[in-house]
Amino acid sequence: AQSQSQVVLFCEGKQLQLTITRQQFNQWVRDLAEKTMTKTEQTVKEANLDFTGIDEVYAVGGGSMMPIVTELLEELTGKKVSRCCEPHCAAALGAVLAGRIEYERQGRSYTCGDVALPGPGVYLREILSHGIGVLVLDQKDREICFEMLPKDTPVPSIQTKLFKLSGPGQTEVLIKLLQGNDGQNVKDCTALGHFELKDLPPRPDLIGRIEITFTLDANGILSAKARDVVSGKQSEMEIDYKSGITANQASV
Repeated sequence: AQSQSQVVLFCEGKQLQLTITRQQFNQWVRDLAEKTMTKTEQTVKEANLDFTGIDEVYAVGGGSMMPIVTELLEELTGKKVSRCCEPHCAAALGAVLAGRIEYERQGRSYTCGDVALPGPGVYLREILSHGIGVLVLDQKDREICFEMLPKDTPVPSIQTKLFKLSGPGQTEVLIKLLQGNDGQNVKDCTALGHFELKDLPPRPDLIGRIEITFTLDANGILSAKARDVVSGKQSEMEIDYKSGITANQASV
């Protein structure tokens, strides 16, 4: 690898030429590369694996072509990073493989001319990359996230939970959908949408009466339904979770 590079910058009609050494560049990007290593280690741990159980380590993406990334990755894993696949092509090849797997799942054959090609022989399971939940109040009346579908939940999936109202005599409730971890402060979560359940018969007690059901289908459509088990009133909404678009909202 080159020990230094010439960089030419143009700004407002002016030209600036810099000489950057490998040592300087490594110092500038080291914190970002180390964050990548932390995320890599976390991902392996969440998969209930360790690096001794991994056969090959592949670099993916143009950024992984930086020598410092390879050095830190080999130091972390104790394995030589494989270069059998170009890093900038790896994501595209993965997409092709995912398409082949989907063809096989649908019982369709993949052909090249008149020749049917064999399936990849592997199983692809889609999971949630983040937890999805609703806003609740904890014992100190702080707004936190209650996970309905935790991170790594297989897709499709469905979950139902029963909740209490926040106060006696309450006649309506606002259901806020969040992307976040269980117990996480609402300010640190991502809001996905909200809907209301109105005209609830008031009661002096705080029994569990609001039944909330999350249904996430294979197409990434999240359906959230809230039902008052006392009166039977219900309300629901749908969100295209992959794009964050609210599809519709209805109350009964």
